[in-house]
Amino acid sequence: MRTTSYPALGFLSLSMFFSCQSDSPPFSQDAQEALSTFEVADGFTIELVASEPLVADPVAMEIDEFGRMYVAEMHGYPLDTKGSGKIKLLSDTDQDGMPDQSSIFAEGLILPTGIMRWKEGIIVTDAPNVWYLEDTTGDGTADIKEAMLTGFARSNPQHNLNSPVYGLDNWIYLAHESTVSTKFFHDQFGGEGQPISFPGHQMANLPVNADGRNVRFRPDSYELEIMSGETQFGHTFDTWGHQLLTSNAEHLFHEVLPARYLTRNANLGLPTAMQYIPAYGRGVEVYPITQNPEHQLLTDVGTITSACGVTWYQGGLFPEEYQQVTFVAEPVHNLIHADVIKDDGATFKAERLLEEKEFLASTDSWFRPVNFYVGPDGALYLLDYYRQIIEHPEWMSEEVNQSGALYNGTEKGRIYRIVPEGKKLDKFLDQLSVGKATNEELVKLLTHPNLWWRRTAQRLLVDRKAENIEALLVKTATDTSSPEGRVHALWTLQGLEQLDEETISAALKDSEAGVRENAVKLAELHLEKSPTLLSKLISLEEDPAPKVRFQLLCTLSGSDKPEAQSVCEAILQQDIADEWVQYAALSTSKPESVWLQFAQEHLTVSQNEASAAFMKKLGNQVGRTGNSSAIHDMIQLTATATSSDSWWRAAFLDGLAQGVHTSPNPGSQLQADKQLLIKNITPNRPDDLRKASLHLLAALGDLPISAAQQTIKEAKAALSRSSSSVAWQQDALTFLGLVDATKYQDQFMATLTPQHPTVLQKEALKMLSNVQGVTPCNALIDRWPSLTPAVRDQAVDVFLEEPARMHLLLAAVENHQIDPSAVGWRRTVHLMNHDDDSIRIAARKVFTSSDSGSIDQYRPFLSDKGNYEAGKLVFERACATCHQLQGKQGTAFGPDLSSVRNRSKDAILKDVLFPNQSIADGYELWRAELSNGTTQTGIITSETPSSLTLTDLAGNKTTVDRNAINHLEALEYSAMPEGLANQITEEAMNDLLTFIKQP
Repeated sequence: MRTTSYPALGFLSLSMFFSCQSDSPPFSQDAQEALSTFEVADGFTIELVASEPLVADPVAMEIDEFGRMYVAEMHGYPLDTKGSGKIKLLSDTDQDGMPDQSSIFAEGLILPTGIMRWKEGIIVTDAPNVWYLEDTTGDGTADIKEAMLTGFARSNPQHNLNSPVYGLDNWIYLAHESTVSTKFFHDQFGGEGQPISFPGHQMANLPVNADGRNVRFRPDSYELEIMSGETQFGHTFDTWGHQLLTSNAEHLFHEVLPARYLTRNANLGLPTAMQYIPAYGRGVEVYPITQNPEHQLLTDVGTITSACGVTWYQGGLFPEEYQQVTFVAEPVHNLIHADVIKDDGATFKAERLLEEKEFLASTDSWFRPVNFYVGPDGALYLLDYYRQIIEHPEWMSEEVNQSGALYNGTEKGRIYRIVPEGKKLDKFLDQLSVGKATNEELVKLLTHPNLWWRRTAQRLLVDRKAENIEALLVKTATDTSSPEGRVHALWTLQGLEQLDEETISAALKDSEAGVRENAVKLAELHLEKSPTLLSKLISLEEDPAPKVRFQLLCTLSGSDKPEAQSVCEAILQQDIADEWVQYAALSTSKPESVWLQFAQEHLTVSQNEASAAFMKKLGNQVGRTGNSSAIHDMIQLTATATSSDSWWRAAFLDGLAQGVHTSPNPGSQLQADKQLLIKNITPNRPDDLRKASLHLLAALGDLPISAAQQTIKEAKAALSRSSSSVAWQQDALTFLGLVDATKYQDQFMATLTPQHPTVLQKEALKMLSNVQGVTPCNALIDRWPSLTPAVRDQAVDVFLEEPARMHLLLAAVENHQIDPSAVGWRRTVHLMNHDDDSIRIAARKVFTSSDSGSIDQYRPFLSDKGNYEAGKLVFERACATCHQLQGKQGTAFGPDLSSVRNRSKDAILKDVLFPNQSIADGYELWRAELSNGTTQTGIITSETPSSLTLTDLAGNKTTVDRNAINHLEALEYSAMPEGLANQITEEAMNDLLTFIKQP
């Protein structure tokens, strides 16, 4: 669970502000006139389906088996929680194929975010509940309203649960993510949620707010599961059931490893189960065509900041190449972005469908695409929220909040459909009879080229508990020419509990890789009652499709049979370059020694990066166990090496050190192993093994001094011998620091001369950080004039080890002994946010002036004539410690600043000067107190069922096990305090904003 309600991280405010600042009245287009504002990809046309007054504020739609069109209307966005949400039924009374009448199916909803047909009614997501609504009287109005699930947090509206989807596997999937509570609207959106449950049933419960991850459930059997990924608004599936997700500025993720595999091994240490798949990186450029008479100051080229409604097209109407295309709505830039999805090992990669152009864009600044729906006619239906402003006031300027424009357009809304030119569409609205089809007719529909028909037929068959069609389904699953039909038939049989071993065995031999992959999943579900399926799975060891092999590895990693392990080993050896394959192999609950033995024999024949990476993951996993016996065994197996095999042994020991660092330290029980590691601290051992041994010794701590005397002597000699290699001298410094930093501080200080290489001076300073008291810091202040800039940067860290040293640093800055620029932006932020009140107050006094800066001070200097190159230098000095631009030029701690390019300089400036007014989604600062006595602080950049990853201000990532967290809390202050902007002059600020805004 992640919730917060405290100030911003300065630049971290990714406001999607795009409202007018004009005195002119708001300008919107009539629905018919709006059609002329669109530019759509060649070969397509866009048609108006419905508009106000039939529909307003549409966010989701569903078409049922009778052709009835349901639309979810969210009128309350962004602040109204009084129950203005509705579900509309759109009807076609003149049978021309287009709706001409609407009625209210349900009202009194708070902020409805999704809709799905279920049984005789519909499912609606509206936090904190998932509702079931049904009309039992036939009057067109729901008279049943029952909570199916409850407990979800009502947070900022665009972060609430949404988009129920009936999956290929007969589960209902819900899009969901962590809460992002607001500072100014906490009463409405400050909920943290409750344990997720079926009301009145205790058969299944999930953690509070499902730990901020996606959820799937089966209402009839009261099954409820948490997923390994999370998404903001919308999610989608490909033909074979792979789930794609989206989140604001990062528009396409793939959930690669499901939660059921991750929970097998609590020590896996996987930082995230999702893969960001765009091959063209982050900070994705988009190409709007918006004409803006309201002076919204959009740039010609912007970046994705509001991705939502991701949809994989499977309608069968578009040209064949579009079967591998996903569409993402981007309401900020008034466009639809499209990607071609290609296989890439266990996951995918996405490439632009069109270069320097979007699939659809509008010149109308009120056009707000938010979602899609692929209809029974194969058309791509587009939901246009049509608002002047589509953002929460938390992230907008006060001028806009007070302008009265927040709800402009709430009475408007449009639904369009996009179709290939020249295609005549079948009428379906209120004219379908799929709900009355026989079971045999529904089975035939499983092979339809349009997913709507396949999914609807499967849902109806499973819901009916259809009888006497097993033979027909088996024939469809094994003998139809449609691979899509075959896979739907398989899962329909599974949903009806009629799938047998023979049919699964046949599917494992299917000519289509996607069918085989799903057959492996189905075999996994049947292994317990049909153990002979194991031999059929083993026969797929050399399957030509990477995703089939990956699924086979995931499935067989849960088996305790030796023959299954052999297949897992073979797949790992073949596909080891794929990092996801490495994690899938390690997700097993088998002892790590099994994999180490195999790796030694088969993965270390020649040095390669993939095998080294696997060894490091394996070592990390052992270290995370905190099991002294297992760690002892692994050290004994890996700590001795020759020059030819030190590469993989060093990688393993590095991973072991990393794992030990995040777990209860077993070092006191490993004295003999430390002695073995100390033997590697000599000049005649390979550099990589020596350094890795030092890392592990540092993690274990409490060195056996009596056994280290000879090594101490050699290390001291190395520092006085000019013939010693720099690498050995550096490690000698490290070793002496581990033995007793205070005792050897004179050796460290003696290294701080211009005659010594910078790398040695930096290492000496690292060791001085371990010396108790302020003596080293006083000496550094005295030597400060002779330290080079690179060395000074490291020297500042020595002052940050304890409060007394920090006060000494602040005094030195105040007394002009150390220049503030030497402290650096990141460390200035750290000091100004320190837990110790005295340090925080002193730092804010030293680093900020009495005047915290004002808009009026800087505004006269804002112009279009800023110096781009000068601004780049300001960015590198003041921003790059926390931010990047398009995934480059800095540290990925805060949001990528390319996301604010579409905003005016004035709007960006306000966030720089007043960072405490808002915070970007997902960039809250957290502190985790761990069971090993350490504390980690940073933003939570990823989560899995068993771990979470914290990224600190320097961009360092630490993955910690959930069961190793004693306490986790959101900090009550911003990571970028007000006043830091005072270190930037007025002219430099204009240059900086010029650099940020220019593509």
